[in-house]
Amino acid sequence: MKGWIQLTTEAIEAKEPATFLRDTLKLLYPASEVGVAEELDASNTEELIAAAMERARRMKDPDNRAWGVSLTGVLGDLLQQGWLLKFARKHLWGLRPLAGMTREALRERLLVRRDEQLAKQSVRAFVKDMERWRLYRGQRTSVICLLRDGRPLAEKLASGTPLSDLIDPYIQFVSANSTCELTGLKTQDIWRYFRHTWSNPYESVPGRSLQFIVRDRAAPFHPVMGIAALSSAAVRLGPRDRFIGWDTDLAADALLSSPDAQWGGWAAKVLQTAIGEIYKVDLVRDGLLPADQRCWTQEIAVTMARVGADAKAQHHRLMAAQEYKAAADIWTEEACAARAEMPLFRAKRSLELSKLIPLLFQIENKCPSEPERRDLLGKVIRIARGKTVGTEIADLTVCGAIAPYSHLNAGKLVAMLATTPAVIAEYKRRYAGSPGVIASSMAGRPIGRPANLCYIGTTSLYGRRPNQYDRLSMPAELVGGAPGQAIRYEFVRDATDSRTQGVGTFQFSSKTLKGLERFVSSRRGGWKANNLFGEGTSPKLRGLRDGLMALGLNADELLIHGIERCMYGVKLARNLDRYLLGMAESPEWVFDLDADSTAQVSRWWAARWAQSRSDRKDVLALIRREGLAHPIRHGGRVRLPEQENGQGELI
Repeated sequence: MKGWIQLTTEAIEAKEPATFLRDTLKLLYPASEVGVAEELDASNTEELIAAAMERARRMKDPDNRAWGVSLTGVLGDLLQQGWLLKFARKHLWGLRPLAGMTREALRERLLVRRDEQLAKQSVRAFVKDMERWRLYRGQRTSVICLLRDGRPLAEKLASGTPLSDLIDPYIQFVSANSTCELTGLKTQDIWRYFRHTWSNPYESVPGRSLQFIVRDRAAPFHPVMGIAALSSAAVRLGPRDRFIGWDTDLAADALLSSPDAQWGGWAAKVLQTAIGEIYKVDLVRDGLLPADQRCWTQEIAVTMARVGADAKAQHHRLMAAQEYKAAADIWTEEACAARAEMPLFRAKRSLELSKLIPLLFQIENKCPSEPERRDLLGKVIRIARGKTVGTEIADLTVCGAIAPYSHLNAGKLVAMLATTPAVIAEYKRRYAGSPGVIASSMAGRPIGRPANLCYIGTTSLYGRRPNQYDRLSMPAELVGGAPGQAIRYEFVRDATDSRTQGVGTFQFSSKTLKGLERFVSSRRGGWKANNLFGEGTSPKLRGLRDGLMALGLNADELLIHGIERCMYGVKLARNLDRYLLGMAESPEWVFDLDADSTAQVSRWWAARWAQSRSDRKDVLALIRREGLAHPIRHGGRVRLPEQENGQGELI
């Protein structure tokens, strides 16, 4: 069975579950005698899944029934994503969709979840409300006003009117309370509306997020050219870390090649800073930790590990009993101290101390052998990296153009503007010194960090080259930098591969996640993936992992959706690696942080990327199709999936 993956972790021996699984797969793949088809007929997938779910609900044993219902939800999602499945040798086996599938096939996989989201009544109501016409300052307005009519634009371009006379881009930053002065719509709602035109579903991200809209001052109502969002970066990403130069092994090599005093002093400083940012009042008060650090011993580290494990267990008990009270979002020292003593953060603090205390003794012993020094440095590097990964680097999680500008490569303009001083300065204005939830809850006092955004990473949505980031660069002089230098999106070349593995959650529906939550909650230990900031990475990812494992499935394999993504990075500081590890006090910017450069970058985009496309007849034809005559078929409008009413009629 070459290429097939064993999806169950243990053999299914019981007769009822084994019979159910075998018969269900024959139902889902009716063209096959052995429960697997060469290709699934997607036209009746929903009916087949509904029939399989009904079979699961008829299972006699209550435990088997709960298992069958949850498992059927997972199987249905896998089928919709193009997996082939079969039951053989007492195991469930799967064949993942080929990573080499076409761009259109990849897009279809993403659209399954996007359309599921757009079918929700709350999302449909939002879209329809945004498109509703209303009076604002004496004018009839709607989000439709923010779409540029492609017909007159194409005609003017065809007549030879310079692009610079027709398009005048500028950046509008999104905030919770800001509104568009021309339409009265909230900027946050405008951004969200156009995000729903993407082929993948819209999801809010935890942590820091800077959203902005690129608009066109040259047309009425300043239509939207594109949108972007900078979000907190992923904590661990091997190819990116190697590209930056703060990968554990690379950074350790660099430090070991320097004099002992340099790496030893730096390591001691990082450790003492980390210990100083941990709230210890309750641990000292309870007689678990000596107040004088000089009295700490290896036995104290063992005690901290035990205290952490006990507090973690208490946290899960309280969450299961729904007795957990999160402290209010207040940043006084008293409020931070109250959060610090919550079981969740008591556990995190104690476990962190159990790791830091032994490192103090390693530094005092000066690690005579190189393996010991390398081991120490590896741990300290990870600590230093954790202080800046969420504050000094970011991921460009959303970046793209809206029709008709998309036909003029405006996605490249949005990507370039994301690296300009205006965006970096706004990020700094919003977040410099702003207390971090986890850091402040760990310290028992408000902890703010710098917000010098000196690295931006991103990935292509479809994992294919070419894409909008390929060959994308601009002279640093445009943004106040030195002559001869460039700001570029570099393809992250790596010894293994620059493509991410494709781990995520989009392949599973929210309905399946809720089913898994019900299944796991009914079992011993209960549901542990709570939507509580500080508990861990994505609650959806943790919940799916726990749920799949509870079903007896191989979560590691099933959470690989197989859509690899090409990785790119933009270095905005010359001393990037040293600054991010705390070896340099401030970044050496490649541009002038005070430069007002949007107009210069826009002119560069027009000359380098857009003008040549605007001269092509095929591109003008595409732009001309983006009209606003009724019925509106404009590519920038959200297309809601058709639904039926109770009588089977489309609505």
